[in-house]
Amino acid sequence: MPTLAERLLLTAINPKDGKLYTRSSSALPYSLSGALLAELMLRANVELQKKKIVVINEQTDHPLLQETIAMIQKQKRPMTPKHWVSKLKSEFRPIQKVVARHLENDGQITIKEKKILGIFNSQTYQLNDPNHLERLRISFSEVLRKGEAGTPFNQEDERHIVLLSLIEASKLLSVVYPNGKEARAVQKQLKHVNKNLPVSKAVKETIQAIDVAIIAAIAATTISSNQSNS
Repeated sequence: MPTLAERLLLTAINPKDGKLYTRSSSALPYSLSGALLAELMLRANVELQKKKIVVINEQTDHPLLQETIAMIQKQKRPMTPKHWVSKLKSEFRPIQKVVARHLENDGQITIKEKKILGIFNSQTYQLNDPNHLERLRISFSEVLRKGEAGTPFNQEDERHIVLLSLIEASKLLSVVYPNGKEARAVQKQLKHVNKNLPVSKAVKETIQAIDVAIIAAIAATTISSNQSNS
């Protein structure tokens, strides 16, 4: 089963040209880092203790998650999700290509490489499943309907809610829902689900902590960029 980071990257690929959507260029690297943390939380590999990420189970069968756990364990003291969202983005450089390689190994995409002006390496990605977005929409609609009805979520439902939150944080909601009215309705439903419904405490903490971490990381990068340009 693809990880949250892998499913997020699949959503970020424009099937028309095989490139990542420009609209997500600032947020996506941080969201992919957040997706790795969210995956580890949902798999009960890590948890929040006093607002810090702590490893509670180092066993996982996914190489990228193994690397992430190793990085967290090497840290001398527990750090916040905000720290790890920025740290993982820097360590897995560039994180988009790292995640893409795992998708290719799993047969989800085909990576095509070329040189621009004979110097710079460029990658495009061919989606091997043309129905990825349609299946996502169906899954999200089912989960949001359950949310509106107040029906308790199972584990897979919770994964979809976290993924949808990551998609929104990555500025990709309009990719999944091209109709603006529908996108706004989904955004409203998502806020309701995250705030009021009986999802597990771990999922609520995951969504809230990682959303805050992504926003803070992007803001810090923007401030740094503005200062360097002034």
